[in-house]
Amino acid sequence: MAKAVEPGQSSETNVYIWQAGDWMSWLPAASALLGAIIGVTSTLLTDRLRWRREFSDRQLSIRRTSYRDYLVALASWRNGMRETAYNPSLSIEERRDRTAQALIDSQAYERRMEMLITAPESVVRESEATYKVLKKMKAPIAGGLLESSTEYRELTASFEERLQKLRASMRTDLGVQNPEAGIGYPGIIPE
Repeated sequence: MAKAVEPGQSSETNVYIWQAGDWMSWLPAASALLGAIIGVTSTLLTDRLRWRREFSDRQLSIRRTSYRDYLVALASWRNGMRETAYNPSLSIEERRDRTAQALIDSQAYERRMEMLITAPESVVRESEATYKVLKKMKAPIAGGLLESSTEYRELTASFEERLQKLRASMRTDLGVQNPEAGIGYPGIIPE
């Protein structure tokens, strides 16, 4: 049987008997350890929250840039086709070349692919619908459709309507208050 010994004494089998007040010698070390744990944990949480906020800001910036580039590309493509529709002296071959070149120069197809990977589903749905309406204008204009025709005005009105919905969905995704503000006023995309 082991016998109890006082601190500082040795025996074959040492069994230390805790005395009142012995735990107090550990209190400063335990407090320091607890303080270090709290400090490290709060630093890690703060860093994580900062990283999340910065990541969210970067994603928003990427989407904003992508949206802007896509809208510019659609406007460029549409303007290239509009120039063709306003020029009755062009041959059918020249009209085909110009409408094809308008798509290439605008980079609308490339920006469309960018939208597919950066935008949420609601914006992708609207961007695809807008792209398809604009693409639907290409063949008639290449085939000789002029700006004075009713069909051209209907196609243009259809595009404008889709474009308004696209801009509204983009503004909603970007968190713009009142996403419909400024959309649909005459002269945004002049004829």
